[in-house]
Amino acid sequence: MTRPQWLTLGVLAIQLCCTLDASAGKLDGVELPDSVKIETSDDMTVYRWVGPMSGVETKGICVIDDTVWVGTDEGLIRYVVGEEKLTAYRWPRYEAGKQSCRVIGAWGGRVAVRMMSWWAEYNVWQSSRDAYLFHQKPRPRWQRLADQQYGMMKRLKGDWAMHDAGIKGVVFRQASKRRTIKAAKRRFEVLANVRMPMDFVVLNDMIWFSKGFIEGQRDEHATGGVTGFALRGDRAVTIDANNGLTEKYCSSIVSDGSRAWVSHWTRQKGLSVIDLKNNTCTALKKSKNGLDLGGKMLVYAQNELWVHQHSSLLRYDPDSGEADLISMKDVIGGNQVHGLVATDGGDVWLTASATARNKEGPPNSSGLILFKSKE
Repeated sequence: MTRPQWLTLGVLAIQLCCTLDASAGKLDGVELPDSVKIETSDDMTVYRWVGPMSGVETKGICVIDDTVWVGTDEGLIRYVVGEEKLTAYRWPRYEAGKQSCRVIGAWGGRVAVRMMSWWAEYNVWQSSRDAYLFHQKPRPRWQRLADQQYGMMKRLKGDWAMHDAGIKGVVFRQASKRRTIKAAKRRFEVLANVRMPMDFVVLNDMIWFSKGFIEGQRDEHATGGVTGFALRGDRAVTIDANNGLTEKYCSSIVSDGSRAWVSHWTRQKGLSVIDLKNNTCTALKKSKNGLDLGGKMLVYAQNELWVHQHSSLLRYDPDSGEADLISMKDVIGGNQVHGLVATDGGDVWLTASATARNKEGPPNSSGLILFKSKE
């Protein structure tokens, strides 16, 4: 075969690969009319899913303008606030029972999704290193954002992204605000080495990481606690049980503007509040009215802390010390909170559903709940 023939075959092969990749990234939205039932009370609005999405398990949430995005086993659900319909976008490589899409945030006006794979040996969903940006316009499509080089994308907040590279514990941040996908693949740079980073918050020219804990792990960087790094310079601060922080596992971390609040996964472990002026901590196990303050996810909005406690949502007022517990079973019928987010305007959104892998939960047990800001 002559050289021109080889070149021709090479060009055809490249064109074929590009065509296959492009077709795999296309996804058409399917509108589901009359699929949302809106129920309004004094302090919340429930958007109950009916019809085809009645009992589907939800996985993560983000809000972009007036649109709410929720992950499912099959792909994404889009809900425009005020409408009575959902739009479904199916992951083009979906295989029942093998993977699911977890929404981890919004980036540059697009939805960021981390793919989950089913780990049959342990009967749990396992996070993969694959993360994608979902573009709705000009046509629905998925584009890969993270790969083995960066590690698993765990958190997105504003213009910041955090990746967990496993044993290396490398954390990356966004180094450019350009929103093209080519720039997105280049806009990471090493900020710090943090073992088992779980969450982060940027405050006062410092970036603070909450860290996980592995029982029996000898690695000094995998023993929980909170670590802060200066955005400029070499300053680093570690806060642990010696400073009054609840020991071992630290899950979420948020700020109220002057203090950092840390959750520790379980209800009984409560919250830790960090005074960042002198790096001292106070552990809070219960509210004044006797409710456990601990939980998994944590957001700060409306001058209150909102704590995800698996099947309930805790609303805690730091000023009064009082708390309210809202049961998902009582509100929507679902037995799990699967996503919690606060908007820049102070609204608090969560998604709840029954947990039933590859099976539908109880009818009308899935949906969204909005706690509207009063400001």
